[in-house]
Order: sequence, then structure tokens, then C-alpha cells
Amino acid sequence: MQLTAVSNQEEHSAALDRITQLWGLPQITPKQSNELEMLVSLVQEYEAEHTPIPLPDPVAAIIFRMEEQGLTSKDLAPIIGSQSLVESILNKTKSLTPTIIQRLHKSLNIPLDCLSQQYDLSN
Repeated sequence: MQLTAVSNQEEHSAALDRITQLWGLPQITPKQSNELEMLVSLVQEYEAEHTPIPLPDPVAAIIFRMEEQGLTSKDLAPIIGSQSLVESILNKTKSLTPTIIQRLHKSLNIPLDCLSQQYDLSN
């Protein structure tokens, strides 16, 4: 089988169908294994270019990083300014300011483009 770059949705669907077919085989030959590996790479390349992953909500990213690092809202108070401000931000009653965005980026290593996104506040 001659493999070429996946360049449109039709080719993407065909490549996914073939990957599914190969994965469903009870045994796979070395040639099929190579084909599978190449198809997966071609599909990943196409998806990376044509199906960007949206950035998470800024507050969700902060909460995720807190959980990941075992932090509590009290741990963020020195970074953000006060415990009440931390709670207001996490409850989405106050927005992130440019200063807080910079501090969170530096302290928690959350990407600036994620933290700088607009998001809806709770009423």
C-alpha cells in the first residue's frame, strides 16, 4: 500500500477506517504493523493541523494545576493577594487582572494564552 499525507477529511476518514481495521486483526504482520504505525503518524499530523484543541477555561486551568500540585486556595493567597480574592476568582465572581495573570503564570506555570482568555463571570 502506497501511503501519502492525509490532506482532507475524506482521506482522514479512510485512514481512520484502515487503522480500525488493522487494530481489529487477531494477528498483525510486520508489514501491517509498519502500515499501522505510518497511518497513525499521518493521522496525527493531519489532526494537529486541522483539529486544534481549544484552551481550557482559565479558572478550570487554575483548579487543575492546584489539584495537580496538591495546593489549596489558601496556598494561592500569597500569589493572588488575599484569600477572599482567591475565592472570588475561583467562584468566577471576579475576573483575573493582568497582574494576577502574570503571577499565576510565573508561580504555577500556566500558559499566558490560557490565563488571558475571556470567560463568563457567575452572577
